Amino acid sequence: MSYESWNRIGSGAFAALVLLLAAGSVSPDGLLQGGRMQGPSDYLHAVLGGPGRLRFIIQPLVAILLGIRDGRRDAAAGDPPYVLAVLFVRGRRKEELSSALRSIITPLLVGFMVSLIVQHYIFRSVRLWHAIVFGIGLIALPYVVARGLTNRFIQLRRSGQRAEP
Repeated sequence: MSYESWNRIGSGAFAALVLLLAAGSVSPDGLLQGGRMQGPSDYLHAVLGGPGRLRFIIQPLVAILLGIRDGRRDAAAGDPPYVLAVLFVRGRRKEELSSALRSIITPLLVGFMVSLIVQHYIFRSVRLWHAIVFGIGLIALPYVVARGLTNRFIQLRRSGQRAEP
């Protein structure tokens, strides 16, 4: 088996383990029992000030580095910037989305799992929607922005170099 196959199997096993461990503490109504937390602002305050707050730096940084890597690949291939290709180039939409998913699936799963673990540690319950939102906000969004901007920057730099001689 290839490294990528083992990586996917390991990520899936880790995700399944965390979900099994957290299944007994999922809060379906989204509010903590006992009145410890009332709304989203209380949740955000507790997560930003509690354990695991270093992930708010590390996860976006990893996503940005992956976006820069993939943006450079896109520019070398002469592809349009990522967001433009997804939104406006019909023939490339599926290819671009699968490329992005292959690049960020592991960091996205790890971010999702870390969010679940931190929630369980702080609140003794888990809210899956919060983990999904944090995963998208901390990983997917910085990745997409970095990939598109890197590609665009390299293309502009190349076009400027050609015009000068």
